Amino acid sequence: MRAIRLASPGKAGQLVEDIVDIPSPGPGQVRLRIAYAGLNRADLFQVEGRYPAPVETGMIPGLEVSGWVDALGEGVHDLSPGQPVCALLIGGGYAEYCVADAGLVIPLPSHDRLKEAAGLPEALLTNWRALVRLGEVNAGQCVLLSGGSSGIGSFAISMLRALDVHSIALAGSAEKREFCSRLGATAVDYRSANLLEALRASAPQGVDVALDMLGGSFPALACELLNHGGKLVSIALLEGARVELHAGRLLLKNLHWMGMTLRSLPTTEKAEMLREALNRLGPALSSGQLRPALDQIFPLEAAEKAHARMQQRLHLGKILLEVSA
Repeated sequence: MRAIRLASPGKAGQLVEDIVDIPSPGPGQVRLRIAYAGLNRADLFQVEGRYPAPVETGMIPGLEVSGWVDALGEGVHDLSPGQPVCALLIGGGYAEYCVADAGLVIPLPSHDRLKEAAGLPEALLTNWRALVRLGEVNAGQCVLLSGGSSGIGSFAISMLRALDVHSIALAGSAEKREFCSRLGATAVDYRSANLLEALRASAPQGVDVALDMLGGSFPALACELLNHGGKLVSIALLEGARVELHAGRLLLKNLHWMGMTLRSLPTTEKAEMLREALNRLGPALSSGQLRPALDQIFPLEAAEKAHARMQQRLHLGKILLEVSA
């Protein structure tokens, strides 16, 4: 099968197209014929050598895909060959075929949902764990997002709206702010001369949860805005792992600061979270009321160009690779 793999992580020009063996599903797994693969920042980190992939992925990036069930492993009875699905992976999505744990496969209502579904699994489970499980967000509350135009950020806005939660999203350009506003967030220019005051004006009652994808100066900003007992959840560190903040805010406000990654969690926990999320959000997902915002679609062989677009932060929503739609 065709695949895009890492020739030498951490070095320039490391993504190469190759012909590799088609994987076989083990017990509790399914093999998928891939239609689209979703890009994630973790893919870029893997290419840079900063986020090593499990050996069994064969140095092939890709954490989420959509496509069709191709073969069933032992013990899988609730899926059928030819069925349209999307799935969360630990890697291996930049290819014509992959294997996925059956508990992390989401059946789709129709074949015409394959495109948007490729950007769903990672965004859904990341936001569910960060905002619902860890953040314990409730209807009527307010969430601060360090960015709203990425795949994770844009889905967070839409998911929070479906949960009757207001969001405030930082965005740098007028285009990105308009994009976030269309999705339902209050968009604030992160380059504002007095960003803290601009955010206080947008959230006069404070915020209850802050989702951090930046690191750097964002945790300090979030601690100023969070209400008593508020929660700061860090899921990425695009502006650096070294941060400075007024630790007194953590103490006096009884704040909680938590970190998470999704791939390192046990499969059983991810499957449990997926069931929770689909039980709560399934009707909105099935009706199309809640869906990932899509940016550009690149052919599989143009994976490096797709990575460059994400690296330059040009995207509005999810970037996809088209494999065999």
